[in-house]
Amino acid sequence: MPAPPPAEVAAEPILPTFGPPSAPPPPAFGPGAADSTPAALYDTDKGRVDVQPVTLPPPLPEVAADAVPPPLPPSAPAEAPSELAAPVLEPALATAAPEPQAAPVTGRQSAAKPPTVRRRRTLWPLWLVLAVLLLGATGIGVLWWQSQQAELAARRRFVPPTPRPPTPVPTTIPKEPPAVLAQVRALEEALAAADLTTAQQLLDSISAFDEQQLPAADREHLQGLRTTYGEMRVRTLGNNLARALEGGNLRTVQRIMSSLTREEQAALMSDPDRAQAIEEARRALNVLRLAQNAERSGAWLDLLQQANALREVMPKADLSAELREKAAKGLEGEAATAAQAGNHQQALEHLAALAKVWPDRPGLQARIDRLRADQEAERKIVSALAQAEQAERQQQPEKGLAVLQSVRPPSRLEGRVAELRQRLEAQLRQLDAQPPKVELQRGAKLEYEKGKMARIPFIITDDHGIKSAKMFARVEGGGKFAEMNLSPGSGSEWVGEITAAFHRNENVQFFVVVTDHSEQVGVLGSSDKPLLLKRKKVLGIF
Repeated sequence: MPAPPPAEVAAEPILPTFGPPSAPPPPAFGPGAADSTPAALYDTDKGRVDVQPVTLPPPLPEVAADAVPPPLPPSAPAEAPSELAAPVLEPALATAAPEPQAAPVTGRQSAAKPPTVRRRRTLWPLWLVLAVLLLGATGIGVLWWQSQQAELAARRRFVPPTPRPPTPVPTTIPKEPPAVLAQVRALEEALAAADLTTAQQLLDSISAFDEQQLPAADREHLQGLRTTYGEMRVRTLGNNLARALEGGNLRTVQRIMSSLTREEQAALMSDPDRAQAIEEARRALNVLRLAQNAERSGAWLDLLQQANALREVMPKADLSAELREKAAKGLEGEAATAAQAGNHQQALEHLAALAKVWPDRPGLQARIDRLRADQEAERKIVSALAQAEQAERQQQPEKGLAVLQSVRPPSRLEGRVAELRQRLEAQLRQLDAQPPKVELQRGAKLEYEKGKMARIPFIITDDHGIKSAKMFARVEGGGKFAEMNLSPGSGSEWVGEITAAFHRNENVQFFVVVTDHSEQVGVLGSSDKPLLLKRKKVLGIF
């Protein structure tokens, strides 16, 4: 018999249930949490968020469509809540509430009881939990911030000393073998071109360390290049030395000899021609050293001799001519110094020594002749000075002054001559203080006989002597006065003479002028007021 169909049950509407959402499950800690979903936690020590696993709630069992819900327990009729008891819902919470699910009810329950609205739950436990969490997080943040500040303060208080970097030690970076091989190739090219200067520079630039970096075959090759360079250097220096000796280039000879080592000189001495060149160079350099020593000491005669010896070794040497010229000038300078000092004999000896070694020196003989003339003139001047000094001692200053009148002293004797002249003039002024006097001899008549020479006697005196006495005459009414003969007689007597040809038996006008050694003047008559000499007449007629 078939089963009867199920009775129809009136469907009741399922009302949504409002209220606070269920609290989230607590985080799961421990080993069992590894399989759960991670949850984010804040690590206060490291300042980052750690993800922690969270266990999800088990899924709700599925309810079959034909399942009959269990019966609900009886409940008292619900009272309508007052407005004060109703919970205040935040808009966010109200909107975020989960979608209410309808609970299936049986037909009996739905028919028996009308639908009722569940009372809403209060939210204060949730706010309390949130406040506690917020306070805990704030405290943890404050503690973390304080720990960071303390750590920073400790770092500021203690600054570890900065370690001093070590002083770098310069190290020689060795050249790589390719660079050394390039230098070796450049050395080969320089030797092929006979460029010894470049080859020497390249050899100097290759150090022992660089040479050790080369393979054994290259080191042997480099040693062979050194040998080739040494042979070329000896051969080149030998040729240059021979040319320098032949050309008289003494400075080049000196430079080559100073650059040769003992081994190189020994190699050159093995060749007879080069050995002779080495001997000549050594002899020339020895003479040059002696000449330089004589020049430093001022031994001009020795320098002159060494210059001649150098000229014999190297006839074309320019330096020998320079040294000889310097020695000749030194001897001539010494001769001039001796002549200025009045030592003419010593000056002549210096020039004679120069003439013996260099007789054809230009101007030397003229210098010797001039020196001898100066020597003779000075001898005469010295003799005149001696005579003037003798006249001063004899109280005859006029004679000393007369001797000095013709003296032309050299510069070194000018002072002596001037001093002696001043002494003589002073002595003369002292001895010859009064001017001379001139007058007619007592009883003399100014007459002459017809056709005869007229003689007029005078008396001329002075306190020291007469230097000169002159008589001037002219025919009365004639032209200019002419000097007549006035000669001294015995003592202070002087006689003036007028010839017959001059007076022509006519009256003659005359006057006398006398000068002493002090240049004082005494006169008898004058050109304006002359004396008159008349012809003697017989009986006043003839």
